[in-house]
Amino acid sequence: MSENPAIIMDNGSYQLKAGIAKDKNPSCCFPAVVGRPKNHEAMVGENIKEVYIGQEALKKKGVLTLKHPIDNGIIYSWDERIWSHAFFNELKVDPENHPVY
Repeated sequence: MSENPAIIMDNGSYQLKAGIAKDKNPSCCFPAVVGRPKNHEAMVGENIKEVYIGQEALKKKGVLTLKHPIDNGIIYSWDERIWSHAFFNELKVDPENHPVY
């Protein structure tokens, strides 16, 4: 019985790197930032999300409140959606089917 390869997650204060253990380099790297709308009315005409992650959050920083969950190595307000974004949107894997380190 073969096991699916492990997923390696490297949480930094300002970016998250993730990849498959058998690969030489990380498959994805994006800013570890979560953005929430400051004012939903300011985002008229857009498909408004509850949260924006990574580069998408930075692109909309004028209308979002941005938070870095980790600052100087200390976890202040961890948001599982950062890992969810890495698994499902970047790596396109189901973490239930892989060991995660």
